[in-house]
Amino acid sequence: LGDQPGVRPEAAGQRGTKEVRILRLIGTIAVASLASAAEAHPANEAVSGSIHVFAHPEHVVTFILAGVAFGVLMAMRRPVHVIAGHALLTMVLFIGAWIHAREGGVLLGVEVAVSGTILAMLGWSVTNVLGAQLTSKRETWQ
Repeated sequence: LGDQPGVRPEAAGQRGTKEVRILRLIGTIAVASLASAAEAHPANEAVSGSIHVFAHPEHVVTFILAGVAFGVLMAMRRPVHVIAGHALLTMVLFIGAWIHAREGGVLLGVEVAVSGTILAMLGWSVTNVLGAQLTSKRETWQ
């Protein structure tokens, strides 16, 4: 990277370090999300179906954070990050659906996956909009 015109070697080194920090943060979010998904709660309570996801803060936080992590990985625009983003999002949605399908039946698992996807898309959309805003402001400042 240092041999390319217009790219300073120290800037290239800082970029790699920044990406490593972002990937570590996303890894931490993924582990925290899985830990909250593993937290047991009764599936056959008064609130079930899609409302079940929106009624439990651990579900809302898990799926929104998965969407944010997906958005950050997609913004990096490197094939390995895009693949990692898709894998992370699929894993979080699948694990949530599988856990609830075991506890409350297949229909609950499908509803959790659909509701989780809606929340993840919300997190991804917010990340995408904020990223576009920050990029346009950065171009204006230069």
